[in-house]
Amino acid sequence: MYKNTHAATHSSCLPFTTLITLFAIIFLGSAGFFITIPAYVSLFLTDHSLQIAQNMPIEERRTLFGTVMSAAPFISMFFTPFIARFADRFSRKLIISLCLIVAAIGLLCQCMPLSLAQ
Repeated sequence: MYKNTHAATHSSCLPFTTLITLFAIIFLGSAGFFITIPAYVSLFLTDHSLQIAQNMPIEERRTLFGTVMSAAPFISMFFTPFIARFADRFSRKLIISLCLIVAAIGLLCQCMPLSLAQ
């Protein structure tokens, strides 16, 4: 009885190259989000921050910083079930490709203002 369960679990493992590819995609997506944190810290919490933030007390700046940083995870949490349904209904490769394109556009939009300001 236990041997069949182990055999079924073992046969459903993903190939190593697929696992490495998934790891790389998840890592790069996370790195793209977390690499911008120092820029957001300097925009909101330092003396040379945004014009709007300069006129705010530090507590309000911290609240604004937390709101901006928590927006992406909440948006992701909200849209994930819908994206999963589209992936089940349509091609998974198509949905993954579209999501990666949208993520790339978002990362470019995040980097553009920083490069224009310098």
